[in-house]
Amino acid sequence: MFRRKSQADRVENFAKMFEPSTARSVHTPESKAAMQRFLEAQDARAAQAVAADEGVRLFMEMLGDARSDVRSWAALAIAEGYEEARSLTLREMELMLIEMTARIPDYGERQKDITRSYEGYEMAGLPRRFVRAAAEWRAIAEFERLRPE
Repeated sequence: MFRRKSQADRVENFAKMFEPSTARSVHTPESKAAMQRFLEAQDARAAQAVAADEGVRLFMEMLGDARSDVRSWAALAIAEGYEEARSLTLREMELMLIEMTARIPDYGERQKDITRSYEGYEMAGLPRRFVRAAAEWRAIAEFERLRPE
């Protein structure tokens, strides 16, 4: 029923992500504005991911000897940072779809580019990376909350 992708399939899909699009683009003020919103969303997601990763670094460096309630609070803040990055990734993907819809008039060509772009997000682990990280940090927060002093 369901088939796991082989390594060769993944390599082939990865290579396809970098093939130039054959879709005919129509650049209009609307498509340019949509592209700008997409790029801004991409920047916001990247900045949020960096902030969450920085929170992890600070947690590891500075909170080793902190009280468990402080460590729990910090872990929860990190989890929320990753959840925000996940949310921003989903918004980024929505804006990518809007941008492609505005720029590529041919439905079939647009669907090919959308599929390839979604595969790129999947291969990069977005937003799955942020979902997993948030879950892990929520588990750490719960562990710290329940840990006896």
